[in-house]
Amino acid sequence: MKYQLTQKQKEELEKIGELYRKTIYDSSIVYLPDIVKAFSDGLKEIDGDISSSIIGEVSRFHKLISSDCFIQMRKLIDGLRKILSEQLPKNILFDIVCRQKSWESVLRKILKYYFEGDSIILSDLVALRIIIDSNVSEEEQEEICHQISDICINFFTKQQMCSIMPPAKRVANNPLLKDYINHPKKNNYKSIHLAFMDENNNIFEVQIRTQEMDADAEYGQNEFEDVSEDETENELNKLDHGNYKYDEYAEIIPYIYFDPQKANRPLFRTYQRLKPKTDKKDSDELETIIVDKIGLMYAKPIEKRSRTY
Repeated sequence: MKYQLTQKQKEELEKIGELYRKTIYDSSIVYLPDIVKAFSDGLKEIDGDISSSIIGEVSRFHKLISSDCFIQMRKLIDGLRKILSEQLPKNILFDIVCRQKSWESVLRKILKYYFEGDSIILSDLVALRIIIDSNVSEEEQEEICHQISDICINFFTKQQMCSIMPPAKRVANNPLLKDYINHPKKNNYKSIHLAFMDENNNIFEVQIRTQEMDADAEYGQNEFEDVSEDETENELNKLDHGNYKYDEYAEIIPYIYFDPQKANRPLFRTYQRLKPKTDKKDSDELETIIVDKIGLMYAKPIEKRSRTY
């Protein structure tokens, strides 16, 4: 989406991007909550409507990752796993993981919501992801995903006393959930998204998908959709830092990015891998990526789901 940025907005985005990179590169700040706090404090010094509008959601993210939210999520996972095991067919295998949205993902999405005029509340700062795996047909797996969504609504609203949060942007006019399985995104992203608020006003998302859908979303060509062949190497490098669909974040990526080589800190690990295959690029080329160990709250092994940039 083209936002038609004014010169003033571009200048403010430059300042926000510089602040983002400064806090990432500062090796004296080790843990993610401290990085986000330093960014939030610096944001207060930037004079502009963008900064003043996004600081609330940045602060909410800081509060969330400084809390025991992930410990509470583990309790929910245990209960949900039991219910699903009882109600799903025995031949359906599934896994449940808890993931914290990466800091770069959070900031880019907050800015995206700002420029699109949406309410700047991210429901997926923390998400439970239910991934099913079975030998049944693709159509049957999709039916199982919808069955799981019904079970989740009942489990969270009736047993856990959570309230369901209607999506700000409806998909096919569904008032309860985003059904990207029956109505995939332009880049063929598929999943079911449900958002809930618990008794402590913590918002979390439940994502339901098959193993194939998960692989496509995390490692497939979804992130590289709509990248033109004449993109400069610099722009492609910026794109590689996040698992994003280029068409959704094209206006923001040039501002919110960082150089993995400069993020030299104990909880970052840098290594090389083959670039994922796309329709426009072979997989013979190596890329340098980092695994974000900072995202593990204070290095506690609560949910060891590494995020790659």
